[in-house]
Amino acid sequence: MVIKTEICLFSGYKIYPGHGVRYVPCTNVQSTRPVFTFVSRKAIKLFLARRNPRVVRWTQLYRRQHKKGSVEQLKKNKKRRTARVERGIAGASLEFIKAQKNQTAQQREKIRTSTNDAQKNKNIKEQSGRKEQQKAQKQMMKSQMRNKNVKAPTATSK
Repeated sequence: MVIKTEICLFSGYKIYPGHGVRYVPCTNVQSTRPVFTFVSRKAIKLFLARRNPRVVRWTQLYRRQHKKGSVEQLKKNKKRRTARVERGIAGASLEFIKAQKNQTAQQREKIRTSTNDAQKNKNIKEQSGRKEQQKAQKQMMKSQMRNKNVKAPTATSK
């Protein structure tokens, strides 16, 4: 069986059947008078004195605003926890990754210096190869110019 409960206009508490006070204000218009339900006379007096229920400490509004007690706690949704799975990345197996993690600082420094030296040597060789190619091209151009006896183009004025 369901019990019909009402809520106090001032305090926000539930009012069970047979309890509470109904208040009907006196107005000139008879047909549209509102009917207010309160939990007690104390709530009526505070309502008529125009006290703010958020300021009165025993009201539900105050308790909700200041997070007092366990009144109507919000249900916290369970968060799905992601399971961490270690696996290889493209181009690197799991064993290789674990070996990288377990290296000491000295081993890392040694590997770093060796790779840096190798890269420097490679860059030096490439640069020297380019310079030689450029020199060879210049000499070829000079020899072709000499063979053809072609004069260098000059600016002509009209």
